[in-house]
Amino acid sequence: MGLTLEARVARMVKRGRYAQAARMLAGKLGTPGRGYVARQNLMAVCQARMGRMDEAKLLLLQLELEHPGDPRVLNNLGNVALLEGNLRTAITLYKEAARLSPWAEEPRFNMCLAYRKLGEAESSLSSYHEYALVKRMNLFSKALAVAGLATAAAALLYAWLSPA
Repeated sequence: MGLTLEARVARMVKRGRYAQAARMLAGKLGTPGRGYVARQNLMAVCQARMGRMDEAKLLLLQLELEHPGDPRVLNNLGNVALLEGNLRTAITLYKEAARLSPWAEEPRFNMCLAYRKLGEAESSLSSYHEYALVKRMNLFSKALAVAGLATAAAALLYAWLSPA
């Protein structure tokens, strides 16, 4: 099974290939439906990383109007604010994203960076501890899910192989 467009572009973004990712997204931005918010978000990330803050902010603000309260959008608006040096605005946006998505790691990590840039070491450390805790909890829940699936598979196999 192949990766979705959004997954392929996300890989490119993680590898720093912003221009290539933006080209892949360009023809698919206006296509509504599944993946729409992810595509818009990814394009905004590409634009911001290529130094096109106005385009990134415009995409994200439009997305916020269309999908108010989406934590991914708020997190990326915070990233743009952080890159522009609007640290208090970035922190406010990260806090709202974390409130709306309690298990999201990224806004907490980004908040840590913003507080660090402000020179607020205690708040930065607190945000980092929240990030680390959420990351561990997410990993633990995945491990529990895998263990649950393995147990269910073993029970099914036992039931299938047991004489009636």
